[in-house]
Amino acid sequence: MNTIQRTAVFAEGLDALADRKGKARIEYFMRLGTVVYLLLCGDGKSTQKADIAAARRMARQVKEAAKSLLARKG
Repeated sequence: MNTIQRTAVFAEGLDALADRKGKARIEYFMRLGTVVYLLLCGDGKSTQKADIAAARRMARQVKEAAKSLLARKG
């Protein structure tokens, strides 16, 4: 069973999709606007801290790129 989680760790708008069967894989994603979902990264519990740090970096980059794109359109 998969569950979507949001905790204080995900302060930058990240969510986690946790697969509680099998390998216990955790995948991090963010919502951009109301429609777009981006898978950022994920693995198991042993790499969780590094995965969250990488997801935060990627989330910041995606937000900056989206902001830049919107500024060019406006």
